[in-house]
Amino acid sequence: MTRIFLSLLCLQILFFPFFSVSQEVKLSEVVWHGAHCYKIEMTMGTVYFEKDNGVSGFKSFIDSQGNDWIASYLPPGPKGEYRGFPNSVGNFGHAGRDSGSTTRILNNVREGDSVILESSNNDFTFRYHFLADRVAIEVLESSNKEYNFLLETVAGGTADEEDYFVSSDGVRRIPTVAGEFYDLTPEWIYIGDPKVKDVLFFAKTPDDDAPNENHRQFLQGNAHNMDLYGFGRTGAEHKYAVKGMSGNEHISIIGFTSSERSHNDIAMMIEGFLAEPFIPGIRPVKKWDKGLLSNHYSWFATAEAKTIANSLIQYQSYQGAWPKQVDLTRPPTSKRDIPDSASKLANSIEQDGITLPLRYLAKVAYATGTPKFKTLNKVPPVPVSRQSESAETFKYRAAFIRGLDYLLITQQKNGSWPKSFPLANNQEYSQVSKQTLSEIIRLLENIASSEVPFGFIDDKRLEKVKQALNLSATRLDRDDNVLFNP
Repeated sequence: MTRIFLSLLCLQILFFPFFSVSQEVKLSEVVWHGAHCYKIEMTMGTVYFEKDNGVSGFKSFIDSQGNDWIASYLPPGPKGEYRGFPNSVGNFGHAGRDSGSTTRILNNVREGDSVILESSNNDFTFRYHFLADRVAIEVLESSNKEYNFLLETVAGGTADEEDYFVSSDGVRRIPTVAGEFYDLTPEWIYIGDPKVKDVLFFAKTPDDDAPNENHRQFLQGNAHNMDLYGFGRTGAEHKYAVKGMSGNEHISIIGFTSSERSHNDIAMMIEGFLAEPFIPGIRPVKKWDKGLLSNHYSWFATAEAKTIANSLIQYQSYQGAWPKQVDLTRPPTSKRDIPDSASKLANSIEQDGITLPLRYLAKVAYATGTPKFKTLNKVPPVPVSRQSESAETFKYRAAFIRGLDYLLITQQKNGSWPKSFPLANNQEYSQVSKQTLSEIIRLLENIASSEVPFGFIDDKRLEKVKQALNLSATRLDRDDNVLFNP
């Protein structure tokens, strides 16, 4: 019986690893540097949440390397007692300061996918959802008063000149005393120290006109004390006024992630968390999908559509294809956002990896090449003349042609296509699914008929497209396991 049980357990771990024996979030009660705290251990980091004597809030927030990014009433100085989170009105949520708060464990759940604390005083009730990859704070009661979410931090555990923050534009900025932004849109940032392996993300929803705080504080002989980031409070130039946030709709998220992740990857993660802040296992928000193709042709001539098309051109590899697991609507902000050609993520054909970018580029090329297209209510029946194309239209057509040439060149002798090509290091060959093959054939049929928006394809390539169709004509009825013949 014991042998059978162990065998079943091994099978469960092998085939169903999400049924983990250990919990992802665990709460215990400890004394931390003289303060009674809840210790909440998560995959991404550990929070010490002060809880007695009328006090509530983060006393310490420790990353994967053991660095304390808050260290309230702790070194480094000169004024560690200023630091904390969420540091709201009347010291509510500020470690070390009596705000008349009490904190309880919701439903007394101390282990699981999430653990929830609820802190209250006479004016406010904040509920803290601790999940494996983030902490999400919701406001249950605010007594019609304005409030804020404020992070007073030492990035990476020390106050260094190189400590930085990044907003949605992907630019790394050093905080200044005056502050960089009065109101960020969208309202999220991540904070880093070049010496450590994690960054701390901090965000709020919904987006509004409330001020955002982002500045550096110097004290006592020009000593860098901490950096301040917040939603709903101004900086020193406006006397730290709390305004713009009231009611119970505002939600904040905070957590650590690896600094080795690309900016776009972090952006997708944050936006996924903001969309579903309290649900474990949320996937990143990815805006690149087939739904874009359902827009009217007039939309493909807009600045928004062309921004996405320009992003596609930036991601296109020198072979002519696009990477997978990347939100192609988000322009790359650095080389790290673009998978290397030797990566397993590069040059994807499977699951719309080639057909969706090609269809999108063709529509933008068609829309931008049609005079006064925005005034039309239906698709013009006649393809645009190649002689009338602008430099902008040429750019989109050229990217399409590169992608089409890649698709034609990578077709196998058996009529199908590999999931990606060339193969990355240690990557085994496999061919596309029947669904993907069907999508490719449908695209090639549309191109071969020169229907809108594919009327700009030259005759020589059209002949190659027809040859590819003939080769793949019966492929869907064959055995899927035909070996690759280059």
